[in-house]
Amino acid sequence: LLYLFGYIAYFLPIAFPYGVWLLTKHHDEEEFQYDSLVWRGLGFLLALISSCGLAALHYPHLYTEAPYSGGGIFGTAVALGLV
Repeated sequence: LLYLFGYIAYFLPIAFPYGVWLLTKHHDEEEFQYDSLVWRGLGFLLALISSCGLAALHYPHLYTEAPYSGGGIFGTAVALGLV
């Protein structure tokens, strides 16, 4: 995950359980809305990819062992499109 998402990968073990908790918090509703789940998932993916791009622009190679910048592979691809 570190190579794909860069330093943002350290946030993922916190973000996924929190998202699952938010989904299951309102389990007493009668009907589960799948369209809301799709839009929230799409928004999370866009926020993840854009944060990887910003991390790649803000944290260039901090240490020499990593083949990619602070944003990982996705961040490098997005940063090349931004610059």
